[in-house]
Amino acid sequence: MNNKDNIKEVDANEVYNMHLSNHIKVIDIREPYEHRDITMNGTLNIPMNQLISNVDMYMNKEEIYYLLCNSGSRSYHLTKILLDNGYNVVNAKGGIISINDLTKLKS
Repeated sequence: MNNKDNIKEVDANEVYNMHLSNHIKVIDIREPYEHRDITMNGTLNIPMNQLISNVDMYMNKEEIYYLLCNSGSRSYHLTKILLDNGYNVVNAKGGIISINDLTKLKS
């Protein structure tokens, strides 16, 4: 689950499967135009800059959140920032484009 930077990561396919079965909290940090194209139903779409600016409005330090973006890059960087500030976050490694069965996602 961890990498060299001590960033918590889980493969996006695993996040997708956990989301389907456990209803975990997934925050899609992509911009609204990206989110409209393809998304996992039931995720929150809070663009990265909006989340950073108002993190206490959307998250609390007691819960686990999985961060999702297009390729995993933005969510990786945001995961590091939020972990450094005491939030319990996990990066969805590979992002939405790496999910095996994209046909199941809303398009």
